[in-house]
Amino acid sequence: MNGILIEPKDQEEMQFMHELLDKIGIKHSALDIEELEDLALGMMMLEDDASGASEFVSEEEVLKLLRS
Repeated sequence: MNGILIEPKDQEEMQFMHELLDKIGIKHSALDIEELEDLALGMMMLEDDASGASEFVSEEEVLKLLRS
């Protein structure tokens, strides 16, 4: 699924966008700040997974560093 994020400049513009999207039959919803943060975190996690750059350090390596 694809989507688009629009940040209106004020409440009047927000209402206009909701009405327009309703009129043309496009599904939409307003997101609060917590939902936007969750979305951004999820996107960052997906990018990290796609890059293959994630590496896990073994318990032995951590203990070795702590003991040195």
